[in-house]
Amino acid sequence: MFGNKMRSVCIAHTTGCPRTRMDLAWLFPYFKANGWQVTYRPDKADLVVASACGFNDVREEKSIQHLMLLKETLNGTPF
Repeated sequence: MFGNKMRSVCIAHTTGCPRTRMDLAWLFPYFKANGWQVTYRPDKADLVVASACGFNDVREEKSIQHLMLLKETLNGTPF
């Protein structure tokens, strides 16, 4: 806890890659079991965990685009 405030985490999945979905699946219960609130709003989270896929060029490019959008959401400045 941050004082009386519950910590919040946003788990951002950047692609439809099956492997990264499996990798992230264990994070939700882990954070909840350790006192974190899971949010889908990265701009409201204390911590953002982003997942990316580099299996092939198409998925890698899609991941990069999603990460750039996430960064803009968080601080309003593009790469």
